[in-house]
Amino acid sequence: MAHRVVDCRGWRLSEEPLWQHVEHNPARGELIEIETLGDTLDPTTVWHFSHWLQPLSANRWRMGSTYAWSHFEAPPTISARTTLEWSLRRNWRGNFRVVDCYSGVRPAIRDYLPVLGTHPELPNLSICYGFGSHGALYAPACTDWMVQHLLENKPVPVNYDNRRF
Repeated sequence: MAHRVVDCRGWRLSEEPLWQHVEHNPARGELIEIETLGDTLDPTTVWHFSHWLQPLSANRWRMGSTYAWSHFEAPPTISARTTLEWSLRRNWRGNFRVVDCYSGVRPAIRDYLPVLGTHPELPNLSICYGFGSHGALYAPACTDWMVQHLLENKPVPVNYDNRRF
């Protein structure tokens, strides 16, 4: 039996009654995967204009992402694909084809900061959640703070503590 549980289920945590005091703001996002045709981009660079473009290989790229605050279960849309393709054509003159489309939901918080720490009423339940579109930036430090909090009883940073709500 577990002595502690860290709840990090993703956006569905917004449906959990135990965490209703947290101001959830999940955001749907869609992205496309493209293949460059002939013309190439520097595959050692992550590009950013009105959207981002991440290299997967020399001629394969992932591009995203859109934002929406509803229809979390819906499949990828033509509207989002068109928006992303238009953005890429406006910022790069090369040729490409869309290989695939994806959609997902970002577990975001209304103030756009992660939520960490122990539940205010249940000391064996903790949360590490709400990285939104900045998961790659926030997750390493937040994970370290959670380990120190759980193993050494150190407080999590005030700005990220779930008790701020």
